[in-house]
Amino acid sequence: MDLALLKEVAFFEGLTAGQLGKIASIGELRSYPAGSFIFSEGDEGDDMFVVTRGKVRISKQVPGIGEEALAILEAGQTFGEMAIVEDSPRSADAIAHSSCE
Repeated sequence: MDLALLKEVAFFEGLTAGQLGKIASIGELRSYPAGSFIFSEGDEGDDMFVVTRGKVRISKQVPGIGEEALAILEAGQTFGEMAIVEDSPRSADAIAHSSCE
C-alpha cells in the first residue's frame, strides 16, 4: 500500500509515520472491474477499504424501488470500517462504479 496515499486519508489523520507504515505493510491492493460487488449488505465485515483509483458506489436495495445510491467514493476515501468498529454485518453494498483499486 502506498504510504503517501495513506497520509492523505482523513480516516488516518493524526497517526504517526510508524503507525501509517504498519497499516501500509498489511494493506493489500485489490482490483475490481466496473459493476462488480466488493461486498454485499449482510456480509461479515473483517476488513476496510481505501479507494486508490476509480470510484466505488455505496448503495442499498430498497424493496419495490431498487438500488438507492448513498455515496460515490473516490481516491483517498475509505469505506467498510463501520462493520469492523461496530462488529456487525455490512450495512450496505459496495460496488465498483468504475474499474477501481
